[in-house]
Amino acid sequence: MYEGMVQGDIWGYVTGGILQESDMVPDPAREGFWIFYGPKGPTATPWPGDIWLQDLNGDGVITAGTSTVEDPGDRKIIANNRPRYRFGITADVAYKGFDLSLFLQGVGKRDLWIDNSWFWGSAAGSRYMYENSWRPDRTNAKYPMYGGGAPSVQTGYLTNGAFLRMRQAILGYTLPSQLTQRAVIDRMRLTFSAYNLFDITAIPSVFDPDQISDAYPQKRTFSFGAQITF
Repeated sequence: MYEGMVQGDIWGYVTGGILQESDMVPDPAREGFWIFYGPKGPTATPWPGDIWLQDLNGDGVITAGTSTVEDPGDRKIIANNRPRYRFGITADVAYKGFDLSLFLQGVGKRDLWIDNSWFWGSAAGSRYMYENSWRPDRTNAKYPMYGGGAPSVQTGYLTNGAFLRMRQAILGYTLPSQLTQRAVIDRMRLTFSAYNLFDITAIPSVFDPDQISDAYPQKRTFSFGAQITF
């Protein structure tokens, strides 16, 4: 806690990019190792495919300083993870016996840092990350070399946490009275309901966008029903 602190602020590094072989030279003292003539990062032995970070304080070394506001090292406030602009939308329409009720819910703005191993990959693996990570034959990949786990918090890999969820959709149809009265029924309404039908979001699909958790995903359910009045 510090004076002027904004709840939800994310402190992190500024991503420079992913190291390529052209950014480095072989280490003459150690066969098979590389030297990067840039700011030294937390990794003592950088490799092609590793992330490099910007040296914000100009001391030639990437560090977290003393992790205080006065000495944050090469970190700064890069985002905020508070959900902003929460909203809910309801709509009801009816036409010739049909009726439709919709409930949409979401968040208009949120910044997220995801460090979960299901996303970044670990011993268990992440197919998405594996298929989009750096390799010698895929040097323009968005993500660094696979298998390193979650990197330090940084600008290049923040996730847009905004989402729109179709929380509920109920479609109904009321049969014409001239049909139901023949069966001594005053009114019959058939319904089809869907809950958590879809999400529009940039958050990886393994996570629930509302809870940002892979432990308890929201269930998508469907149901049919009938309301009969005698």
